[in-house]
Amino acid sequence: MPTFNVQVVDNRVLMVVHISLPDSTNPLHICNALVDTGASATAVSPIVVQALGAVSSGVRTVGTASQPNVEAEQFVLDIHIPVDTHRAGPDGQPVVTRFSEMQRVTAAQLPIGDGTYDVLLGMDILAAHHISMHSGQFVMSI
Repeated sequence: MPTFNVQVVDNRVLMVVHISLPDSTNPLHICNALVDTGASATAVSPIVVQALGAVSSGVRTVGTASQPNVEAEQFVLDIHIPVDTHRAGPDGQPVVTRFSEMQRVTAAQLPIGDGTYDVLLGMDILAAHHISMHSGQFVMSI
């Protein structure tokens, strides 16, 4: 079973994901993503939307931790999750060598991120994987 491990730092799990538009021949956009098991849906920052040249598929109302009803543009995107890594690259972070099959999601555009991530991975993606955390490690298996 392919797995991905990453260290939990400051009670957060950050991972690299690749994002593309459906059926696109354009290169994948590489993003840092925050794993959020409390979020029901995936969200992306305006930076991701602009980098992909994504076109809105509509508007929906979403709830956030600070606001229960926020109108947000939504975008259909393909997200690729890492499933295999080398131990560490020159910066000490895992080097992704293989990604899972693409998962198509309708992601809301929200002003997320604190400069360290541009994608919030919600349960719409995470539920398809087996997730565990132990000894300061986040482990995701497909």
